Amino acid sequence: MEFGIFIKNSVIMAAILGVAFLSQQPLLGTANKNYLYSQNIKHDNEYLKKAGNWMHDNLYAKLGGEVERRSESIQSSAEAAGEEITKQKNNFLQSFADTTKKIIAEKFLETLGIAPQDLIDPQTLVCPK
Repeated sequence: MEFGIFIKNSVIMAAILGVAFLSQQPLLGTANKNYLYSQNIKHDNEYLKKAGNWMHDNLYAKLGGEVERRSESIQSSAEAAGEEITKQKNNFLQSFADTTKKIIAEKFLETLGIAPQDLIDPQTLVCPK
């Protein structure tokens, strides 16, 4: 039973790969082009040009100002978000660097056999006059 499922899946994958391979062949590309031209779908189609002009004249004229205003709002929001991300990234990197320095220093002192508390001498903490 499992071997039959394997064979079925292999045949399906081969068919999909075959279609993908053949769709990239230049010979079939010309057939698609000829089919589209025979269906009257080409780049210089007058109906498509008229529809595009109508959409530009009617829809874009009404929506153009709103789109520009909202795009400015979105751009300012994106800039603010970018600044916040940069700030958080810098904070993370600074925190990471500080933590790494602390861990390396502790391991180095441990290797030397010195405790971090031994480095702090109360007499050296007094400010000179």
